[in-house]
Amino acid sequence: MSDKEKVNGEEVEVFYECREIGEGDWTPCDLRRYTYCQKQPEMDTRAFVPLYQHTRITEALRGEVVRIESEWKDLYADQMELVQERDQLRAEVERLTTDLEAANSMLIETSKAGIELRAQLAQQQGVPDALREAVEYLDDNRFNSIGAGSILHMAMTDALAAAPAPVQAEPASPWVAVTERLPQIKQVLSEKCTLEGREIPTLYRSGMVLTFDGSRVSAGIIEWFHSKSPLNNVTHWMPLPAAPEVV
Repeated sequence: MSDKEKVNGEEVEVFYECREIGEGDWTPCDLRRYTYCQKQPEMDTRAFVPLYQHTRITEALRGEVVRIESEWKDLYADQMELVQERDQLRAEVERLTTDLEAANSMLIETSKAGIELRAQLAQQQGVPDALREAVEYLDDNRFNSIGAGSILHMAMTDALAAAPAPVQAEPASPWVAVTERLPQIKQVLSEKCTLEGREIPTLYRSGMVLTFDGSRVSAGIIEWFHSKSPLNNVTHWMPLPAAPEVV
């Protein structure tokens, strides 16, 4: 006898048989008898699916395997795309972090330079200029009670005479350190390449400038590799002065 069961989602016909242990012949039975005999120690049972139904089950299983494999490939492709996006985001974050640190350092240096400059101007010019303006105001209002000849006017005049003269700042040196800035690139002598397994950076050349190598000044060009110090031990440079006017 047979009954219907679902195997991997497919409804198939299952046949049941039982017999007493030691007997030779199997007796067909239904599912109820089969279940009862399984619980009896003296009984032997078996269930089987006809061969023609095995092919249908195999095809169903094969289709399920193909579906699962396709879904796995799609998930793997999505995962690789997410990994690529993660790496791109990580690189962008690192670049932005580097730019932010550089901008922060520049802002700090600029702020320090501004504070020092304001302090120097206040020390050199602030007090004398303020006194001078006050005295000039009193001179222009000599008929007021606080004008020229008053105690206030004389005190401020004495203070202005005693104040230190403004210190003229020394003109900035025209020499530029190569660690600070290099001249404008006039020619690219060689592009970045690899020679015998060694990476050779790009080689640049400037126009004519004045150079200083620590001992002598000369006119010439400066050559340097990308991100490297100039060749020939040049430490400073400056643009060539303008030619004299011929009368």
